[in-house]
Amino acid sequence: MAQFDVYRLVTGDVVLDIQSEAFGHLRTRVVVPLLMASNETPPESRLTPILQVAGVSRIMMTYLIATILANTMRTNICSVTNDYLRIEAALDTLIGNY
Repeated sequence: MAQFDVYRLVTGDVVLDIQSEAFGHLRTRVVVPLLMASNETPPESRLTPILQVAGVSRIMMTYLIATILANTMRTNICSVTNDYLRIEAALDTLIGNY
């Protein structure tokens, strides 16, 4: 598992793995849910950027950050490493001195 990889969970939900690879030995991963962008999701902002995941627009629900068991992450969909600046800005907005 790698930081900024996107996974489908056993539940069918899609999450972004944000955990540093330095802690890859842990049985848990820190993730952020990625919801399909629609009229019902919040508008894109610094906190909730829209990412392209396998051709689908998904909104990063940064404020729903969670820790899950790594063995619930079933399918690696893709990497969004190219969006790391926007991802890190969203995390900084949530936990930094914004």
